[in-house]
Amino acid sequence: MKKIGLLPRIIIAIILGVLTGNVLPEMWVRVFVTFNYVFSQFLGFLIPLIIIGLECQGAYTTLKPHEQLSWTVRWHLLPFKGNAEPSAKLMKAIKKYLH
Repeated sequence: MKKIGLLPRIIIAIILGVLTGNVLPEMWVRVFVTFNYVFSQFLGFLIPLIIIGLECQGAYTTLKPHEQLSWTVRWHLLPFKGNAEPSAKLMKAIKKYLH
């Protein structure tokens, strides 16, 4: 059996939706519209979380069985005299430290 591509399936779904929307009673149309709204809200909430989850993973290294990977995290606290609000003075101190 030949598989149908995504675009033809979307077109068929739109045509079926229009035809059934004209035939079904209003109650059933409201049920489908409500489901569409709830599912849309769910996807709108879930997709950013999936993107954040994938981005947080970052680069990966393939490990052999029983092989370990470790890394060190270093925090650098700099003394800074003055207000820590974003300013040219603060940016100058940070750039001096980084370069």
